[in-house]
Amino acid sequence: MKKEDYTDSQEYYHTMEYKEKQLGLDNEKINKLKEMHTEEYEGTLDLSDDNCFEKSIYRHIEVDKIVGYGNHNPLNWYEALDNEVCHKPISFKKYDKLSFSDYINSDKINDPPSVIEKNGKYFIYGDGTHRLTIAKVTGCKTAFVIVHKCKNEHKLENVITKE
Repeated sequence: MKKEDYTDSQEYYHTMEYKEKQLGLDNEKINKLKEMHTEEYEGTLDLSDDNCFEKSIYRHIEVDKIVGYGNHNPLNWYEALDNEVCHKPISFKKYDKLSFSDYINSDKINDPPSVIEKNGKYFIYGDGTHRLTIAKVTGCKTAFVIVHKCKNEHKLENVITKE
């Protein structure tokens, strides 16, 4: 369907068609994303416990090492673009692919996205879910994030996010 086919123009901005167009995803890339399955972070985490993280550091990470989510479990990276994970159309309106790559790598971001590190892999967690999902599906090489290292890596479940 085209934008003019929607009775509510805002509805169009939530469609996969719109997201694919904004991110420049062709059929080949879409099929590749459907084959890239996400990993589920297993365990529990008590977010009310201020001592749950061993350390949290700001740094650049390789986006290829982002393998899944701490609070969502989409089947693959294409499905992650759907409304449960990426429900904010503004995330897709703000940047073209080049400017987004510059933005996600800037160490001047006031609120960098967050990831949890486990066994050398990263799981998207908390602020920046949309931004890191876009970075992953568009092929950004690196991203500037807050990396949280859990004291007990076997505890993460029922994570509450701000996004």
